[in-house]
Amino acid sequence: MNGRAMLQAYFSVKQGKAPNLPKLERKLQPLGTKIRKRNTWQLALGAIVLAGLVFMLLRRVIPIVSEQVPQLLSSQPAELQLIGIFLVLPALAGAVGYGIYRLFSRLARQRAMEVYLESIRDAKKLMVYVSGSGAIGFTKAVERISQGKPIRELLVFAHPPVVAIKKGSIRLMGAVTAYAPVQYAMGSHKAARSARIAEGDQYSQGHQAFLEATGSKETAVEWSMIHLGKGHTSITCHTEWETARSTTGYGGAKPKRFVILVRDSTFEDSILSDEKPGVINTDVDASATSIQEDIAPVVVRVRNDGVVGSGVVIDTDGLVITNAHVVKDAESVTVRFGDGTESTAIVVERDTDADVALLSCIGVNGATSVQRGDSSTLNHGDLIAAFGYPGDKDDQGAPTVDMGVVTKFFSENERTHIQSSVSVSPGCSGGPLVTLDGRFVGLITSTHTDTEGDVKRTLALSSNDVFSVISNFNPKDSMANVAD
Repeated sequence: MNGRAMLQAYFSVKQGKAPNLPKLERKLQPLGTKIRKRNTWQLALGAIVLAGLVFMLLRRVIPIVSEQVPQLLSSQPAELQLIGIFLVLPALAGAVGYGIYRLFSRLARQRAMEVYLESIRDAKKLMVYVSGSGAIGFTKAVERISQGKPIRELLVFAHPPVVAIKKGSIRLMGAVTAYAPVQYAMGSHKAARSARIAEGDQYSQGHQAFLEATGSKETAVEWSMIHLGKGHTSITCHTEWETARSTTGYGGAKPKRFVILVRDSTFEDSILSDEKPGVINTDVDASATSIQEDIAPVVVRVRNDGVVGSGVVIDTDGLVITNAHVVKDAESVTVRFGDGTESTAIVVERDTDADVALLSCIGVNGATSVQRGDSSTLNHGDLIAAFGYPGDKDDQGAPTVDMGVVTKFFSENERTHIQSSVSVSPGCSGGPLVTLDGRFVGLITSTHTDTEGDVKRTLALSSNDVFSVISNFNPKDSMANVAD
């Protein structure tokens, strides 16, 4: 940055909408980065100390130097006097001047970026999301093409490996580029997903801050670039964060979205689908189809007047479990099975604290029941599927399935609850959470949205606790009471 650019940066008018670049960059740091926060009193104390040192320099040091240096030089040989006058003193002055220049240049670049971000807020834009080692190559290519001239219509949100870029930052490399480094995923796909889960919430905050800083509500087109090569960084970043990394809905933005696959020589053909060349054949997509065929018959739709929920068949004689908040105080509800048949179900027992209810369908025999799984074997990053009947689709013939991963476990009232990255619709309460081999590991109870990351999560009561609650019920006695 030359002197003219520095002056232009310092004297550019800010309208008050310019973002604070240091605060924005702090949200893009890799997981585990220690961010030192300086309190106001610390800054004030530092300013006082600095002012004192400057005062001492002006009052004491400079007069002493101006008196002692000439005396010291006069006592030396002529050659040393010339060296001191023409080499040492200019070198010291140059070092001080260069340090001051670097300081003011850095501050000028920061201000110039803030002013530039403010100036492009209302411009139509193309947003590019790129992850993995391809992120660095893409941004450098853009810089070469632009020859250093800013492209107002282009923004990049990049997730390069942390081994390549140690620190998150905002740079003007032809395009405004937000670097948010992620863990390099060279191990198993499952381990890579676990890394994405751990990093997800933090980078969602950074992504939201970037959108606010750049005014991305005017985004017209989005690219998601997936680098297909050795490792899983790019693929897992895209598959885990596809819905979160988008300007869709931000300030009313409705961009057209595209996915671009870039393949290199280290890419293995087995990752691609034989039926659809060029399309990623992730185990998520492959499993979703097969597991839906197995689980759909054991998922039922529960209707209690205006309340709609889902349920799980746990016995061939028509015993069904659902949420207590679905049946409320009703003595009977209507249950519709996957084949379309309906049955009146008596509410045998309910536990409002656990949010579990047990139903018995009248006249049902030979129903397909779910396979019980052991929820204690679940780990963070495990793939799971959530089934249910969305409440706004009265004619839904089959339950929907949403794939995701386990993100968290927590205890409440001595029961284990499972949080996952799945985002289910209202009406799926009471539906099953199952593993990829079709085993029931959780009963969906509710959803919630992380306030910081604005990411929707699904909560489920662990299957072990569900069956523990049911074991305290006495269906036969309850049925006898209903009959009486």
